[in-house]
Amino acid sequence: RMMLYQQLLRELDNAEPQLSSRLDEVIFDEEMNVRLILKDSRVAVMVGQEDFRTRLNAALDVLDAVRRKDAESLQVLKIEDAQKLLGGSRIAYLNATIPKRVIVGLAE
Repeated sequence: RMMLYQQLLRELDNAEPQLSSRLDEVIFDEEMNVRLILKDSRVAVMVGQEDFRTRLNAALDVLDAVRRKDAESLQVLKIEDAQKLLGGSRIAYLNATIPKRVIVGLAE
């Protein structure tokens, strides 16, 4: 777990902007998948076991588009339920483990 944690930090901070400062928690499940809890929104982001920076950036792009209420960007990002997000539905989690696609889990 420590080696994976160190790899995560290296990947998140190897370019500008450094992303590790945006994290509140890092959680490892039994299969060594990584889930990140963001400081500002308390949203969980599932990033799996590799490509941490790429996957976190994809999730941050979705959150940024929702904050800006940018329906066009959400469509480009292939986000389903974009209207619910723009209408104020709260995000419970973002699953960024699938390449080039972020799945948004809405809070009930």
